[in-house]
Amino acid sequence: MNAVYAYTQKDHHYKPLNENFVRLAKLSVKSSKKYYKTRFYCDEPSLQFFNENGIFFDEIIMVDDFVKDYPTVSSISKIYAMIHQTEPYLLLDFDTVLLEEITSPHTITYGHPEIQINNKYISLDTLLYTHNRYLEPFNNHIRKYFNDNELLKMDWLMYPSFCLVMVKAPLLIGEIYLNIFNTILKEDIAKIPSELVEQFLCHQKIVKYKVDYGFLSTDHYENGDHLDFNIMNIISKKYVHLNINNKKIKDELIYLENII
Repeated sequence: MNAVYAYTQKDHHYKPLNENFVRLAKLSVKSSKKYYKTRFYCDEPSLQFFNENGIFFDEIIMVDDFVKDYPTVSSISKIYAMIHQTEPYLLLDFDTVLLEEITSPHTITYGHPEIQINNKYISLDTLLYTHNRYLEPFNNHIRKYFNDNELLKMDWLMYPSFCLVMVKAPLLIGEIYLNIFNTILKEDIAKIPSELVEQFLCHQKIVKYKVDYGFLSTDHYENGDHLDFNIMNIISKKYVHLNINNKKIKDELIYLENII
């Protein structure tokens, strides 16, 4: 199984290519190489950037014009990779660092939910984020592609994060994305957040076809500005997903650089 990464440079990306990004990307690739061969889907500028910063991969695959057709979708290179993968793989973002080899009995394994709405305490900020990034853009631009029966069968409570995804059925995921991009007009995709395309629409197909899926954790490591840096909270996890804009990121990077 390969650890798959993907990146193409965008003019305006919410993850800036700064020192923290480079340090975290190095950690991510170094950690995954302990357990897997690495495969990188990219364009020429991205490959040059990673090479210049000493981040190297076992295999390089250059993306084609499909990626250029969707300039507003920041995760389009990840989607391209998932369309073209034919063997089981572990998809990783560059802000995700492995602390052990990943194993799972499921066909599709997500690292953790980005949002999980249940009977527990849900903050107003979480509800507003869900509305702004998922519900409102779906209702305004994507709902028209689904009938009422399909809408009733969607899971509106679980929103998986795709920072780490283990896929044992790559042809299935590839077909799901091809169906999404063949069904939804390009101008509508340009109007919605990337996570709605990459995460939500893909997961709804997994739900629709009753594909076996699960999570590595529903209690993942969090590094919000309001939380204290805690070593045990890091090393007790299978992986960590870090926010490079967090005020405590340098403490976390220093610690991880000493143990990875």
